Amino acid sequence: MAVPGLLRPRPLHARDIPFILPPVITALGFLAFWATVGLYGQMVATIISHAIFFVTLPLVTISLGFESIEREIIEAAQTMGADSKMVFRTVIFPMVRSYMVSGLAFCFVLSLNEYIVAYMVSGFTVETLPIKIFNALRYGYTR
Repeated sequence: MAVPGLLRPRPLHARDIPFILPPVITALGFLAFWATVGLYGQMVATIISHAIFFVTLPLVTISLGFESIEREIIEAAQTMGADSKMVFRTVIFPMVRSYMVSGLAFCFVLSLNEYIVAYMVSGFTVETLPIKIFNALRYGYTR
């Protein structure tokens, strides 16, 4: 027995685009941009590219944390005399902190595995950890 509306497609949002595009396409876009600007192979290009590539992961988890907060809790804190800064510091931030930590941890772990973006943006001129691991596997574990 089918449940009505269960397999209904949800609308596509801009926050979903980095998850839909393959990393190679994104890396090629970064490569073309940084080569045009003249910053190919620079550390700053690698950092900015990784930040852009992974910014959606913590944003999605943090937005889920904000959506999980019930409005009644915030209203109760305001009723008890808390101003907006105190509500954020004592109510909202403690409830969202675990979502922030999990999003940043997820981003960190995936960044260690993202060889394609690091290689396309900087080649072997900037030795990030994924490139260092690739070189160690390719040339052997030497100092």
